[in-house]
Amino acid sequence: MRCLYFGGYNKKDSPLYDPVKPVFSEFNFSGKILAEENDISNNKRFLQNVDKLKVMLLIFSFMLIISSGFLYYQLDENQILMKDFQERYAELYNDYYILLNTTSSTNAQYEELKDIYTTLRGEYNILEERYVVSLQEKGILEREHNDIINFKKNITLEDDRELTLSAGSNMTLIYSLNYAGYIEVNFSSSTDIVFWVGSSITDNEYYSRIPPFPDTIMIGSFRIPVTGTVYLSVFNASNEVPVTLTISIRYIY
Repeated sequence: MRCLYFGGYNKKDSPLYDPVKPVFSEFNFSGKILAEENDISNNKRFLQNVDKLKVMLLIFSFMLIISSGFLYYQLDENQILMKDFQERYAELYNDYYILLNTTSSTNAQYEELKDIYTTLRGEYNILEERYVVSLQEKGILEREHNDIINFKKNITLEDDRELTLSAGSNMTLIYSLNYAGYIEVNFSSSTDIVFWVGSSITDNEYYSRIPPFPDTIMIGSFRIPVTGTVYLSVFNASNEVPVTLTISIRYIY
């Protein structure tokens, strides 16, 4: 067979081949050279691959250094941020407890003020009720005052009271009156009588005779102004017979 690289033949294919004589084949020599050249080529490729690997390792190392620096920078930034976060957290935590204490104090004050408000509200309701009652009493007093000023109030002191007086005797009716006004007296008797009027403002002395002297009366009516204590004395003008008197007295003020 002919060598493809050097163009020689295998010793068995050579026309001069003799199996008894040794023959050195050019093909065997050429194969050795080819193998050495293949080894050299492989070594070159290996060295090229090693160089490429070194370059890649160098690039990787450079990138690793850059990445490490970036990570260190990021770590430092993160530490700064973490420290700032911790400080802010501590500040907020402190503010939270201050606010919590303030809230508790405010709640206590609120409850205290609520109790005070409830107490004041109850007192206000009592005062409001008293105010309403006072207004009612004021209205009553105003009406009563107007009635007194205009002499619209009256009290019956005697209502057809019967009195019996022996001959020549007398009887005194006494009334304590709170307001200035007058009394209206209506009477009838079985014989002649005389009235005398006295008052505390005249030192309990009698100041008026009804009817005027020397007259007497049996039936009639009269009005006299009064204030304080009033004394109304009835005299039997007869010295011989007793008298029966029916009298009604109304106090107007």
